[in-house]
Amino acid sequence: MSANWLKTYYKSIENSSQLRKFKKYLNHSHLWHLTWETAARGVAVGLFVGIVPLVSFQTLMAIGLSILLGANLPIAFLVSWISNPLTILPLAYFTYYVGNWFLGSHYASHEPFVFSWSMDLHNMQMLWSSFGLPFLVGLPIVAIGAALLGYFAVRLVGWIDGYFKHKT
Repeated sequence: MSANWLKTYYKSIENSSQLRKFKKYLNHSHLWHLTWETAARGVAVGLFVGIVPLVSFQTLMAIGLSILLGANLPIAFLVSWISNPLTILPLAYFTYYVGNWFLGSHYASHEPFVFSWSMDLHNMQMLWSSFGLPFLVGLPIVAIGAALLGYFAVRLVGWIDGYFKHKT
């Protein structure tokens, strides 16, 4: 029963007039076939997209960057879930910490931010001065750094795998 439903659902998506214009982009073999290179690109795209805090647009960003960079789409989608309700606060704090370290401690506000339900202009300025600028500086550093680290880690695993396959 579920297999028939899935085939029917797939055909309805395939024949959709809204998705028909994207069909030529989504049919590229590099999006779906698994090689060490496409996997490494998929991990890099997923890490980059997952760290950028645009939660509602992460899937669209993963699809677009996978098409542009020739990455494996399922891997990019799955790795982008690095930011989830359990990890978003530690990721945000780490991004803030890296940005604060990069800017130097003199950019952090000396007046502590106290949360208030009435977010007036003064409270918004305090939030921006204590969190906003270091976060925005740390965001590209952490996102690009994680993407590069993930890419080269997967390439290294692929190289080691190839080395031991040829050695035996």
